[in-house]
Amino acid sequence: MGFLDSYKQKALLKKGNNFHGQGKYQEAFDCYDKIICINPDHAKAWHEKGRVFHSLKEYENALKCFDKVINLDPTYFRGWDSKRDRFHEFKK
Repeated sequence: MGFLDSYKQKALLKKGNNFHGQGKYQEAFDCYDKIICINPDHAKAWHEKGRVFHSLKEYENALKCFDKVINLDPTYFRGWDSKRDRFHEFKK
């Protein structure tokens, strides 16, 4: 992965987070999916995608994303925290 790919991924992550914060979920998904197309092992993009699913109350899809994060990077604590914090909502 080159410098431009890394820069593009960071810019898309920031853009996706802004869209998520504005409630523009499809636009956020688009940003995260572009990152995942460039780098399928991008744990942060998978995590943020899971957070969008959570915002949409699509808990099963959110948990799948958080599981993906944990499988990609077991040391990425936000994946574990998100899974733990949202598991009770999935059980409803």
